[in-house]
Amino acid sequence: MHKCHKTLSFNTLVAQAMRVMLSLDKASMQVIEDNMNNERGDRSGLLLETHDMMFGAFVQQIDEMNANFLKCWTSHINALALPAGKAETISLWYWLRHHFSIASAASLFGPESPLTLDPSLEHDFWVMEDNIGPLFSVPYPSIFLRKAYQARQRVFDALIEYGEQERYKLPGTSRLIQARAELIMGRYGFSKRMFGQAEGSMLFAAIINTVPVQAEIDRCTGVVEGKGKERRRRCVLNVPELRTQCPLFNSAMRETLRITATMNINRFVQEDTLLTNHSTDETFLLKKGSGLAIDANVMHFQQSIWGEDAGVFNARRFMPTIEKSKGDTEGGKAVDMAATFRDEKGKLHSGAFRSFGGGNNVCPGRQFAQTEMQSVVALFVAGFEIETPDGGQYKPPPFESRKMIAGVHKPGRDVEVTVRRREGYADVEWLCEM
Repeated sequence: MHKCHKTLSFNTLVAQAMRVMLSLDKASMQVIEDNMNNERGDRSGLLLETHDMMFGAFVQQIDEMNANFLKCWTSHINALALPAGKAETISLWYWLRHHFSIASAASLFGPESPLTLDPSLEHDFWVMEDNIGPLFSVPYPSIFLRKAYQARQRVFDALIEYGEQERYKLPGTSRLIQARAELIMGRYGFSKRMFGQAEGSMLFAAIINTVPVQAEIDRCTGVVEGKGKERRRRCVLNVPELRTQCPLFNSAMRETLRITATMNINRFVQEDTLLTNHSTDETFLLKKGSGLAIDANVMHFQQSIWGEDAGVFNARRFMPTIEKSKGDTEGGKAVDMAATFRDEKGKLHSGAFRSFGGGNNVCPGRQFAQTEMQSVVALFVAGFEIETPDGGQYKPPPFESRKMIAGVHKPGRDVEVTVRRREGYADVEWLCEM
C-alpha cells in the first residue's frame, strides 16, 4: 500500500478532516488543498511544507520540547501524596488524563496555553474527542450534537484568542508552535483567527497521541541532599537513560501500545489501483474515489506474527527487537519506538507494528510521545507504591466500546487506586533531566 503513494492519498483525507473538524474558511482550505498530493513534484504548498517542517522540528528541537513537558509534568507529580506518609486515593485514568493534558498543552503552547488559562477547556476537549466520529458524519451538528458542538466551539474560541492575542510569541512557547505561526500566517497568509483555529490539530495531536522494571528505573535515578534551610531532598530522573538502559521497561511499553494503540490506516483512492498479496497471489482492484481502511487491530493480534500468545500481554515480547536494534546502534543510542518487530527466532516482520504508522510516514512526534509516556510511568514506579483501596488484586478494566479510535483504546471505567510515597522517597522533590 505504501508503495502506491501516488494513487492512494493520505493528505486528501487530512484536508477533508480539517474542513469538517476545524471549520476553516474557504480561503484557508484553498491554501491547504493547493499541491497537497505533490502534483507539481516540488513539495511546495502548506500541507507538504508543514509536514516537512514538523519532521525537522521533532529532530532538531526534541530535547527542548521534552524539557518543556518534563518541567510542566513534575510540578503535578510533586504535589501527589503529600505530606510524607499520607495515602491519597485517586481515579487513575482521570488523574493521568487531566494532568497529562495540562502539561502537554503547556509544553507546546507556552505559559498562556488555552488549557492553562482556562482549565475547564480540558473537559470540553475530551467531550469533543469523545464525539469525533459523530462530528465527522452527522449533518447539522449544532442541532443534533449540540453538547459536542458547543464544547468544540469553546475550544476554538480559546485557540482563536490565542492567535489574535499573539500568545505564541511569549517566552516559554515551543519553537515548533512559533515556526508554525511563521509558516501558516507569515508565508501563507492565514489570518490570526484562522491560525488559532487551525492549531486545534496541534492541540489534538499533543494530548491524544505513555520488579525488574523498578530496578531498571532505579538505576536511572539519583538523590541530591538538600542544603541550608531547604532540607527537602531532590531526586533526579535521567530520562535519556530510560531509553537506553531499560530494555524490559521499553519492551513493556511497546507491548502496551501493541494492544491499546491499534488505529486504522486510511487512504483515499485517487486512481484505479491494483494491490497484490504476494503471500496468496491474490490481486484486488481499488476503484477511484473509494476509501481504503486497514485495521491495525488485525495485524497486532495475528498469531502468525506474534505467536500463540498474541491475545495476551507479554512484557518481554519486544526484547529481541530492542536488544538486536541496540546492538546495531552506536554510543548507546536509543532504539526507535517504531523499529521493525523481531520475534524470538530473529525473524523481522516488516509493517507488523503500526502504533505510530497511520499517516504518510511514521509519526514525527513519536520520540516526544515516548518521553512523555516513559517519564510519567517511571516517576510513578520510582517514587510511589500503588495499590487498590481494599488491598486486593488489581483487575484491568475492559476497553471502552466505541466505533472510532482517535488515539489509543480508553478504559471502559476508571480505576480507583491508593497512592503512597515509596519508602526512602517520602520527602523528595522529583526532577527530570535530559
